[in-house]
Amino acid sequence: MKTKIDMKSSVLGAFLGAIIAFSLGAVTGGGKSASWDYKIVPGKVFQGELEKGINSAATEGWEFVSVSDMSTEQWAFAVMRREKK
Repeated sequence: MKTKIDMKSSVLGAFLGAIIAFSLGAVTGGGKSASWDYKIVPGKVFQGELEKGINSAATEGWEFVSVSDMSTEQWAFAVMRREKK
């Protein structure tokens, strides 16, 4: 029995497979996983201490991630990160 291969379907299948593979590689960073160091920056919210702490850490290469709830507390903290070297 002879099998007839549809060239158009084969090319389309290979093309879609390549798109999926490249898309997954882009989303996952191509298999490269970043490792992070984290830093907690505390400070008084209304006296500008927290802002100064965040800015100081940013000049050292730290990236802002999150801040605690500042609505009810005078003190808060920010979470900073940078890629491990």
